Amino acid sequence: MARIIAIGGGGFTSASSPALDDFLVSQLDGTARRIGYVGTASDDDPVRLRHFHALIAPRVSDASVLPCGSNADEARRWVARHDMIYVGGGDTARLLAHWHQTGFDAVLAEAYRGGTVLAGVSAGAACWFECALVRGAAGTLEPIIGLGLLKGSVCAHFNAEPDRRPAFLDRIGAGLLPSGLGIDDGVAVVLRDDAPPAAWSAGPSCWAYALSAGSGGSVSSIALPAFV
Repeated sequence: MARIIAIGGGGFTSASSPALDDFLVSQLDGTARRIGYVGTASDDDPVRLRHFHALIAPRVSDASVLPCGSNADEARRWVARHDMIYVGGGDTARLLAHWHQTGFDAVLAEAYRGGTVLAGVSAGAACWFECALVRGAAGTLEPIIGLGLLKGSVCAHFNAEPDRRPAFLDRIGAGLLPSGLGIDDGVAVVLRDDAPPAAWSAGPSCWAYALSAGSGGSVSSIALPAFV
């Protein structure tokens, strides 16, 4: 069963919303829980790597990191060892450019089709969709083309940065982005090939929403069903 877990913000990489970590680990089947971390978007930021080893590794049977310098063959062997690949946040454009250059994008697509759970936060959530609204190097919000494993668009940090929600709604209403998901910090959206997307929240005031264009530039916003 193909499955992607897209997190708007929080979790172990920022040492916040620890309930997100509980949820993440709970999505691994069986007792042999093996998680691999990819820090391309932050250039293997050492703080995030320490958080991964301190907060996730003790809870699973195998936890390892794919170094940024790995080639496609090395990445393919590494991915095959894990049940879940988790992608950290940072610069989405750098992440995608590096993956396209090294062939890691194709490796992840193969893993997804083979049943490996893909997950990630912020840039690591945005990368799986056809396109996303992300913070660029100049600090402005810009659309970007993703891997296309999931249809539609996405915007992470939907409740955390005041300019994200109106910018995402404006672009969907104008037809510059397709219908998609707005995901608050503290929220994980589970996307499976056999069910509609569903949300799980680490707190009472955050959620995820399905957004679609209406007539005259209007945009409808519907809260996702709860993941059970």
